[in-house]
Amino acid sequence: MASLVELFKEKDSNVRESAARALGNQSALSDTIMAAFVELFKHEDWRVRSSAARVLGNQSTLSETTVASLVELFREKDSSVRSSAAEALGNQSALSETTMVAFVELFKDEKSNVRSSAAEALGKQSTLSETTVASLVELFKDEDSNVRSSAAIALGKQSALSDRTMAALVELFKDEDWRVRSSAARVLGKQSTLSDTTTAALVGLFRHEDRRVRSSAARVLGNQSTLSDATMAALVGLFKDEDSNVRRSAAEALGKESTLSETTMAAFVGLLKDEDSNVRRSAAEALGKQSTLSETTMAALVELFKEKDSNVR
Repeated sequence: MASLVELFKEKDSNVRESAARALGNQSALSDTIMAAFVELFKHEDWRVRSSAARVLGNQSTLSETTVASLVELFREKDSSVRSSAAEALGNQSALSETTMVAFVELFKDEKSNVRSSAAEALGKQSTLSETTVASLVELFKDEDSNVRSSAAIALGKQSALSDRTMAALVELFKDEDWRVRSSAARVLGKQSTLSDTTTAALVGLFRHEDRRVRSSAARVLGNQSTLSDATMAALVGLFKDEDSNVRRSAAEALGKESTLSETTMAAFVGLLKDEDSNVRRSAAEALGKQSTLSETTMAALVELFKEKDSNVR
């Protein structure tokens, strides 16, 4: 392995990359080898410094000295090296508060790829301080959509987000970039309980002009174990949406409820005649989860046996 480390000093970039890949596949490098990589952080070629950081990033556990050396790379003049150092530290399961503060400082980096890497790295931590969460929320205003998306995803491992943070995520549903909207939806969807304020904000998005926003809002609400009568009524209102994906999302969201009112089931019966077969199928599946169905509802389901689409039948 020592011979492979020496190859990092090769002039030929292909040789250096091959050595990096070979060592990067090693799950456990000795302290001596890791120390040799840290020494490469002083190499005059930024590509060597960047590769050395990436290889260390594949190690499940790094010493405090190695972590400190990687944090030092955050001050590197080359953005690729700063980004590689951030990614390397991001693979550590538990970072110290000092290291996380250093990551937050990277949010001010002039290069968007560095800001994004810093956010992604923090997103791998199971617990973030309120200050760190607040700093990630500030990144929602970043001019680069990749950074905004990374900041949203970074909150995904937090089990309980504050109302303020959830409100900021709801605002991201209006972002011009669909990837940012999707990231916000995924994070909110992981929250087991949404506050009344957040739920109301999501229901408010049912009136948004973008069909994808309406659909995402419905899907997030569908992950809640219990929905209020008002929220269920709002979801039923989406059955009349002009977009079939929105109608389907609303049907699937309500279909997760163990008990539906007669009014809601009657609305589902209406969906069984929808022009889109996927919507009809979602409606049928939702009704199928109910323990008790009226004769009218059962008759409507029986009619589906005549469907051309086998998935609906």
